[in-house]
Amino acid sequence: MEKDGSAQKVLINHIAAVVLPVLGGLARVIDYRIPFFVGAGMACISLVAVQAIRVSSQVGIKLA
Repeated sequence: MEKDGSAQKVLINHIAAVVLPVLGGLARVIDYRIPFFVGAGMACISLVAVQAIRVSSQVGIKLA
C-alpha cells in the first residue's frame, strides 16, 4: 500500500461529495434561496481568485 496519503484524499473527497449536497438540501428546506446565494458567492470568490493566476506573456511558450 502506498504511503502518499492518496487514500486520505479519496476519503476527504468522498465526505465532501456526500456531506455538501446534504447541507445544501437542508439549507433549501430553510429557504430555497440559500443554496443559490452560496453558489453565487463561491463563483464570485473563484472569479477573484483566478485573477491571481500568472500567465507567461512570452511568445512560443506552450502552457499545456
